[in-house]
Amino acid sequence: MKKPHTKFKNLKPVQKLSFEDTDIIISESELMRQLNEKKGYSLYLGVFTKEEVRKVLKSSHVWRELTLKGFVNLILDINTDDPRRHILRVYFDSMDKAHMLIEIILSESIFKPKILHIPSFKYGTYNMTVIEWLVLQNPVSQFTKERPKLPDQQYPGLGIARQVGDMLVNVSRYLQKDGILNFPQYYHNAVIYSELFKFYNPYMQGILKALEKSLSKYPLAESAFAVSIGCVKNLKDGSYFKWKAEELILPISAELTRYFESKEYENISNNTMKEYSFDIDWVLYKSKITH
Repeated sequence: MKKPHTKFKNLKPVQKLSFEDTDIIISESELMRQLNEKKGYSLYLGVFTKEEVRKVLKSSHVWRELTLKGFVNLILDINTDDPRRHILRVYFDSMDKAHMLIEIILSESIFKPKILHIPSFKYGTYNMTVIEWLVLQNPVSQFTKERPKLPDQQYPGLGIARQVGDMLVNVSRYLQKDGILNFPQYYHNAVIYSELFKFYNPYMQGILKALEKSLSKYPLAESAFAVSIGCVKNLKDGSYFKWKAEELILPISAELTRYFESKEYENISNNTMKEYSFDIDWVLYKSKITH
């Protein structure tokens, strides 16, 4: 099983977004005008014009990867009608659901931890970019035996999660956010995100690691469906595991990074992982799948 990253400071997307490199020039006075002007709601995340978003997608190599996959006539659509939730979509050839490649819904929020898992840590209040929805799909591709369908998946993925992650990190750094926050609705979402993200709750992080370790002998699609329909059993007490969405965070600020890299967090996570052992109840799984 692939060893998860533990040192966030060694992640690839560490470069601060340089508008000089991407030909985007926003003066300090212009930035303040955009942030304070009422019609600034038309700007993506209150800062970026549509053309600037396009340049950020290009600088993060998202655009290049899409063209390499054969999508040449790309169409960018930005929706900021709801000032609290901004939508970014990328289509090819036509702006309809059958031609949509990317859909990202972002918001901004304050994260103030309610449960203090590490008493010795000095907690603060954190400004976060929130991923409310993220779809990266290839509508012209088909599911295969090697790449089967995952829960709630309509089309196969694009294989550009890393590039999109780079873009989100760079944008969040530019906006001076402390981190990126997500609530994975499915087990497989957390597994996919786990290369860069960790659960704020170190006990939940330990459970995720135990699930990955126990279920690594099965294809991710089987494990994901088994978790989603309640067919994964805790071998220690015979109970069935129920997935619960919790705060999954990619830290950006030094303070949040210290939290996830602390010995206390690591110890809780590792000790929790050792307390759990899981397996799929195949009799129950087959009975649910066939009905």
